[in-house]
Amino acid sequence: MNRLLGYIVTFLMLLCVFEGLLRIAGCGPKPVVVEFDAERGWANRKDVTVHRSDSEFATDYALNSHGMRGPETTVAKPAGKKRILFVGDSFTLGYTVDDDKSFVRVLERDLRADGHDVEALNGGTEGY
Repeated sequence: MNRLLGYIVTFLMLLCVFEGLLRIAGCGPKPVVVEFDAERGWANRKDVTVHRSDSEFATDYALNSHGMRGPETTVAKPAGKKRILFVGDSFTLGYTVDDDKSFVRVLERDLRADGHDVEALNGGTEGY
């Protein structure tokens, strides 16, 4: 009986070491920016920053207190400013690019350069 218990404990320890080696090699679980939502399926987590990398990209995600990618913003729209809310999937979120290179930020910069006082809100959500 003691010998069997010793084998089981040794096997479990080897599994833990193997998992640790896999995580060091970059094969661990990917960080998530979404959580299950009973009404919408998925919802962005709030106030979270994660780093994602792959063989093709490396980027940081910063979701604000409203669960949107981009700078912190108020609920009340500033007077005289127009807001554009972008909703969609990981493409809208800008899955493989830094925030300043997402199409939401590019469009916001272009509109501002044309003299429009706009604020673009990125409500993209992975899994939609």
